[in-house]
Amino acid sequence: MYRGNSRMTALYMLGLAQLKRKKLQNILTILLIMLSTLLMSTSIILLSNTDNAFLDMHDRTHGSHELLLLDQGIHSPADIQNWWSKQEGVDTTPLLPYQTISKVSKDGSIISNVFVYLMHTPEITLEVDQLLVVKGENKEQPSAGNIWLSSSLANKQGIKVGDRLQFESGGGVFELSVSAIVIDLPYGAPFSTSSRIWMNPADYSRYLSSDIGESYMLGIRYDSLNDRAELWEQFEAWLGSPYMETKLTYEEMSSFYLILNKLIGYLMIALGATMLVIALITIGFTVSDAILTQYRSIGIIKSLGMTSNRTLAVFMIQYALLAIIAIIPGLALSGLISSYIMDGTLSNLRLEQENAPALQGGAILSIGMLVFVLVIACTYVVANKSRRIMPAQAIRYGMSEDSNARFSKRQAGWVGLDRFSPSVVTAWKNIQNHQKGSWLIFIISCVSAAALSFGYILVNSVATMDQRAGEWGYDSSHIAAIAINPASFSRDGLDEALEQDNRIQSFAWLSTINGVVVSGNPININISVLEGSFEETGLTTLKGHNPQLRNEIALGVNVAKELDVGIGQHAEIYIQGVKRTFVVSGIYQAISNMSYSARISSEAILDGKGASSFKPDNAFINVFDPEQVDDVAADYNKRFQSTVTIVTQKQLLDSVSKEATGLLILPMGFIALLFIAVSAIIIYSTCKIHIRKESKTYGIYKTIGMTSSRIRLSLLSGILSIAFAGAIIGVIIGIFILPSSIESLLSGYGMIYLPLALDWTGIGIAACLSLVPAALGSWLSSSLIAATTPRTLIVE
Repeated sequence: MYRGNSRMTALYMLGLAQLKRKKLQNILTILLIMLSTLLMSTSIILLSNTDNAFLDMHDRTHGSHELLLLDQGIHSPADIQNWWSKQEGVDTTPLLPYQTISKVSKDGSIISNVFVYLMHTPEITLEVDQLLVVKGENKEQPSAGNIWLSSSLANKQGIKVGDRLQFESGGGVFELSVSAIVIDLPYGAPFSTSSRIWMNPADYSRYLSSDIGESYMLGIRYDSLNDRAELWEQFEAWLGSPYMETKLTYEEMSSFYLILNKLIGYLMIALGATMLVIALITIGFTVSDAILTQYRSIGIIKSLGMTSNRTLAVFMIQYALLAIIAIIPGLALSGLISSYIMDGTLSNLRLEQENAPALQGGAILSIGMLVFVLVIACTYVVANKSRRIMPAQAIRYGMSEDSNARFSKRQAGWVGLDRFSPSVVTAWKNIQNHQKGSWLIFIISCVSAAALSFGYILVNSVATMDQRAGEWGYDSSHIAAIAINPASFSRDGLDEALEQDNRIQSFAWLSTINGVVVSGNPININISVLEGSFEETGLTTLKGHNPQLRNEIALGVNVAKELDVGIGQHAEIYIQGVKRTFVVSGIYQAISNMSYSARISSEAILDGKGASSFKPDNAFINVFDPEQVDDVAADYNKRFQSTVTIVTQKQLLDSVSKEATGLLILPMGFIALLFIAVSAIIIYSTCKIHIRKESKTYGIYKTIGMTSSRIRLSLLSGILSIAFAGAIIGVIIGIFILPSSIESLLSGYGMIYLPLALDWTGIGIAACLSLVPAALGSWLSSSLIAATTPRTLIVE
């Protein structure tokens, strides 16, 4: 009988004995728990640190909550700055003069797809949107002949302190040296196509034309963001109208700092939760199997006086220890892996001397506790079956009396299997005799295939963005012509050349102006005004069509949502200070401006009281022969290099897609390698357990003439068939279910659906990679059959 302290000693001894007896099963359980803990805690670190990193840097730089761009002459910059500077609870920058150019070169090579604001650096230190030096000189303003560059532009283009950049402005070319790389929060997000370059005041006056009317930026910071709506209402009441010029909001500034880590974090949460479910299922299988295989032993122990509660405690102790062993390294590794990922995705917010962001200890411990509790709860639910074990039945039958009766009825054998070859029968019996393990292999293969195929599809869709540019909100014309100095640009010469060139199929002119949507709080939007065909430029819609008549407008999905309008309904928008009413002809998505945009024809802006003339600064050009695109672009770039920058559309989109792809490859590659490695170990362990259970059977097979290789190939074919079925289901999940699961995240960025580029060759390779763990695990685990004699197998 178990008495006193000897009872607890017996429990511990039995628990430890279980750990020693089933090492492979225990290793399998540890790996699954550790993987799920690792993925979930890594995702929590990514999500929390992404928000915290931006908020900390925003506070540290005294970042603005609104950035006004006063460049259209509708409002008086001085009056607006004066009004905001007098408000309590508000800090502002001084008026920051700037001019725009689109042609910047490094070592003679044009930096494509960057729109530059050349800034007049004030003599006093900025109180709002302070510039923090990452590398280089740390002064109040750049010295003569030098510039300060944002970390976003420097990281993307590989520009370092000491590099010299060439600028073209007003027909002249000047060169300045990069003396510092700074964190410039409003224009420092990943994927940004706009950047501020800070100049010495003397250089600004010397190199930039004074004939062009000055444009100004004004940063506004609220002591309390909750006061923003009330102050903005007072401001517009003072103006006597909605604010009509360009405005960059806090939400717009922060959004693209956060998108990538949120995407990766949510994917890891989903995969981690899936792996946790698999771990719990595996624990259920293992505990249930342990009860069945040790049914007689449990009956004997209970007959000696051990209660059902203490029998249950043996399993609880065993899996509590396994959970602790798995959770601790999982939490530790998550910090290391997340720091590697954040080194890339948050590099624009990091000063050179800073370490990785601090781990969120409370959140990580909560994940660890959650996993621990779920493991213990699962163990309790399954192990509770041991309460029903009757000692007499267990000792007599090795199972319950009902189970023994059912087993006796199944002794007729495998009816109909004699028509198949021994190899097929061996493969089928291995699957049928170990259904729980077979289901585990199926699920693991399914999850691995889903993760691998979706990871490939996501990276490939971003990398080949140019193939479905219209669905991302970009044009798909062959060539883009971008004015170097939009304010002084004249299109006449380029127009004439395009009309006379028989290589040119079509061209259209674009101007981007500011508009205001009044729905609750006024929202500033970008309006694309096109002279030509939207369809020929490749700009598409989700619903309806692009505007064709002067009273039609196509709205970005977020604008349509704010106005609560659909196709055929009316939308009221302020354009250049004038309230206009349009019929909604289409709705589209565009990630570049989060779908806070609209499209109208050039006839619409030329029509209407108070509307200014159409002043395009971009041309979309299509050629008859796509193979001539590079030659045509080079020809026009040579002829009009003083007024426009001519680049292929592929170059522009590649500059965005390559940055995004580069940041995605590391986490997606990590997930892929992790799943392949862990799947191989899990399948190896599962197959090894199966083979040890059936060692006597395989020994008999060898004595009657089946070779070791034939037995191993039979087992391999059975496991691969299960894995193949799981891979097919996994690929379907990776194509149709996982993309829709992240579309809710992307909807906030103006993307209703994710434009997927389905490369079936790549998807097939990803699916095949998910079969590799099954093949390796099965083949390596069956080496026991080849290495052991039939006599030994039968004895074991």
